Amino acid sequence: MSAVDEWLAQRRPGWSLPQPLYLSPEVFDRDIERIFMRSWTFVGHVARIPVTGDYFLYEFGDESVVVIRTDEQAEDGAGVAAFFNVCRPRGSRVCLEDEGRAKGRLVCPYHAWTYSLDGQWASARHMPDSFDGRGMDLHRAEVCVVEGLIFVCPRSPAPDVTGLWEHIGATFAPYGFAEAKIAHRTTHRIRANWKIFAENFWECYHCTHTHPEFCQVMSYPAAAESPSRQADYDRFVADWRETAAREGRLPADVSLEDSGLYQIGRTPIRPGFRSQSRDGNPVAPLMGELTSYDGGISSLQMFPLNWIVASSDHAMLFSFAPIGPLETSAELTWIVDGNAVEGRDYDPAEVSWLWEITAAEDWKICEDNQKGVSSRVYQPGPYSQAESGIDLFVDWYLGRVRQGRR
Repeated sequence: MSAVDEWLAQRRPGWSLPQPLYLSPEVFDRDIERIFMRSWTFVGHVARIPVTGDYFLYEFGDESVVVIRTDEQAEDGAGVAAFFNVCRPRGSRVCLEDEGRAKGRLVCPYHAWTYSLDGQWASARHMPDSFDGRGMDLHRAEVCVVEGLIFVCPRSPAPDVTGLWEHIGATFAPYGFAEAKIAHRTTHRIRANWKIFAENFWECYHCTHTHPEFCQVMSYPAAAESPSRQADYDRFVADWRETAAREGRLPADVSLEDSGLYQIGRTPIRPGFRSQSRDGNPVAPLMGELTSYDGGISSLQMFPLNWIVASSDHAMLFSFAPIGPLETSAELTWIVDGNAVEGRDYDPAEVSWLWEITAAEDWKICEDNQKGVSSRVYQPGPYSQAESGIDLFVDWYLGRVRQGRR
């Protein structure tokens, strides 16, 4: 048994992971191979690549994947491709910038091998007559675009998640995601292992203590603090759900326990709040086909960690990637209705206020958590009753990285 498998076997159910699983380069390499090479991950919105030839890089560990618009006229996501950013003869990076536009073809800056926008080999200089370019295409990754959301699975065959795609369509199509525009986007580097980062986002045990702004907007974190608050919240939710169902705004909820991969559904904000904003008032026009600010959010959370939260007037799209054993990148994108005009219909600072400030607080507590986990005296500790989401995440993680998984 390898050292990694020994560490994995030491995990006590209901407790956090043994220290090496948060620190070891060997564990990180296995995480990349068995989790991130083989999972669907949300990587961006189609509005980031509106024109044929537009691309951006999705990077994790030592890997780099080009996500590119191959045909701006194509519908249903057929005009987006993804392939590894690795030229065939010598392995050079083909695209050197984080984002850009290729005019008609991709040209490797090292030896000038050329490829079509969908990664097919096109030409190479000074090759012998016997050279056959067939089989020299860039290595492909699988890509799926659902309601304007781009998902990538680097290695084929990708998991069959038909149910997930259907639930995303049913939940977010009314918001007009596919035609939305990007109002604001930020990227961050966090000095913490990706599992510490993910664990933080799979529980709200910390919310009332570390996220005052979030608790000012959302009513559910404080409900768990006392039986009377919980009773008040339950009555509020029941009334809100009855109204939402009557208006046709309550698609079926899917729990982590049922799907084993994601949770999706609708949640009210707080009495009197129509949007996830500073004062509860709308910060942008209604999205898509919506006809009212109904005071609720639609959300998707998916293993290992993708998060989409939509108010009636804007949505926050969250993606992340492991960079090294002690470093994680995160990207937050806010979208609004495609016809909204910045400065007239919305202020990016107000649209992004809640999740920008909440995320900054999360970066800090994750880095502080990593410092403690790296201590010589760290030992795994028990999860609380409010951390069932972490327990499900860790079980999912262990099921994919333990000995015997390929």
